[in-house]
Amino acid sequence: MALRENVYYWNLSLKNPEPFFDEAYMREEVIIEDTEYLKAVQRLRDLITTYCTMKHEQQSTLLNHPGVEHFTDWIISQIDRVLRNHKNIQYTEFVAFWKCADFSFSVFKDLSEEARIKQLRQILDEYCVRRRVLYEQLGYTPVIHQALRDSAASRSQGSSAIEKITRILAEVIGSEPELANQAIEFQQKQVCVFLPDKAGASNITNLSKHLGFRSSPSKKPDMIVRFGNRVFILEAKHLKESGGSQDKQVEELREFIKRKPPSRSAYQVHFVSFLDGTYFNRFVQKESAKQEMENILKTNPHNFFINTTGLRALMQDAFAELQNIPTRNSRSNPDPSL
Repeated sequence: MALRENVYYWNLSLKNPEPFFDEAYMREEVIIEDTEYLKAVQRLRDLITTYCTMKHEQQSTLLNHPGVEHFTDWIISQIDRVLRNHKNIQYTEFVAFWKCADFSFSVFKDLSEEARIKQLRQILDEYCVRRRVLYEQLGYTPVIHQALRDSAASRSQGSSAIEKITRILAEVIGSEPELANQAIEFQQKQVCVFLPDKAGASNITNLSKHLGFRSSPSKKPDMIVRFGNRVFILEAKHLKESGGSQDKQVEELREFIKRKPPSRSAYQVHFVSFLDGTYFNRFVQKESAKQEMENILKTNPHNFFINTTGLRALMQDAFAELQNIPTRNSRSNPDPSL
């Protein structure tokens, strides 16, 4: 079974749009069952309540005793300790308020102790006036924290496209694909995966030279897959929503498959753009975009632009070709989704 023309995998992708729910991108962490976390949340609320009460009394009675100021300093230091030492503490109503003040938790953690205390004092003063009483009147519930954690789940999907490709490869070859950590290992294995993000700069340079294409640590592909004599250099994007940033990323995928295969290489090198996520469905609804992509693919017959179904079929055919056997689907139905 030989690889088919790139337009076959493109058309297969068009016939099989991306699902709105993809198990590969499910990210679930239940934090409200963690008793230590809940204790830390309550400790944080108690400290904030005490601080706000002290500040209110200080202002309403014009009390300016040094002992009061010393006590509020101690409270701030304790709040700082809770924020620094407890996992998931950023998923609280107090830290969520920080976004209203254009301040982030990640920036806070990187500050010096002096800067953190100063920042906390400013934010606490605003929180006491703008939110604490309101939140107490509405009532607290653990659902707040779980909802905040769930809303942040998509931020952890940066590497999920690579994980998804790896799972598809495992399905195709029947086992976890071997990881080549160095260029020399990639050369020695018939079926393997090279991850530039995990490889050192010298390994990226050495492998790109060996394969005959230009690459650099600052502009490296997401994954390189070898099936015998065929090498697939993949650029993967997981996109859901439309917008300027997303359009720019699709443009990067479009330009990626315009790259010419190396003229002097021991391998058949293919550049593969993998557009994952529901943005693919909206992108291909534009007739002009589809026509432009088909023209690019015809001009660059060694390269591929595909979604999940197209990627799975491409990997199946590449592996079947290496094994010199027909793919399971090619014997009866050329569409692996059916």
